Amino acid sequence: PSLRYHAIGRFMFNNLHIVKILEMADRANQLEIKDGIARPLKIKTVNKMTVFELMTGGDGVQVNKPLPVRPSRPSLDNVPLNKKLAEYGDAFLEYDDIAMPEVPVVIHFGDNEEDSFKTQIKIKRIIRYHHLTRDHVDEKDYPPSQEYFLYADSNNAYLSHCPNRYPDFQQQICLDEMPNPHLEGDGNDLYQEALRRGVVIYLPQVENGGRPVMSRKNPEKCRDPIKDHLYDAVSWSDQGAFTGDMHSISIKFFSQTGKRWFSGDKMNVGYSRSCEPHLFTEAGDRRDYDELYSDED
Repeated sequence: PSLRYHAIGRFMFNNLHIVKILEMADRANQLEIKDGIARPLKIKTVNKMTVFELMTGGDGVQVNKPLPVRPSRPSLDNVPLNKKLAEYGDAFLEYDDIAMPEVPVVIHFGDNEEDSFKTQIKIKRIIRYHHLTRDHVDEKDYPPSQEYFLYADSNNAYLSHCPNRYPDFQQQICLDEMPNPHLEGDGNDLYQEALRRGVVIYLPQVENGGRPVMSRKNPEKCRDPIKDHLYDAVSWSDQGAFTGDMHSISIKFFSQTGKRWFSGDKMNVGYSRSCEPHLFTEAGDRRDYDELYSDED
């Protein structure tokens, strides 16, 4: 169970290579416009490493090293909240100020590995690191609505499907615009800050609820349940489900390449109850069977 997780991180490229990477992204975007086929950025580490090592730097790595001394900043007492967040929020750190180790990587767009480039990245924030473990109480059914994780930077917002149980699917969607709950006062600025950290949303309009639509030909393959391009969603203002304030938002992805990535089978291949030894025996029997089915009155 410790090897199954839903992980999302915000990474930053070495400033020395930004121009080259933007040129590659522009070429990929022109091809997307031409043929309508999404070509998402793909990153492969040069050295073999676990996701834990990629997200944390691994054991024995010193992080949060002292930053260089800088001149004192003027008071921000009368400065608007959005400018305070931009000044002190970690989402706006420069590459050299990120106190995490550099990771050598090779990047390319879509499936064209010939047009690849070597560079370095640092992780700026761990947005989500959620183990996909569950208990017997979760065994009977899926959640009532499709659950997605909504996160954003200053310009774009994204959805990543939250896998729940076997079988399930993975999906990433780029939204056309930043969701806005239209709150009063500083509410919108605080909500945008929440999006930079990531929040859980639910799509009650999806007809099949939280249960995936399965392929008729392959019982381990899920189909994409997202058929429309505009949904009303229920959003929470904190990262955990049912925490913070609940808001109604609209999410839109009319762009033909808005759906950046979908996989309905890879995470399901080879699954058996033996993959969850904390719940089942090697034979696939529930470990709490004796407690559930006792002969005593």
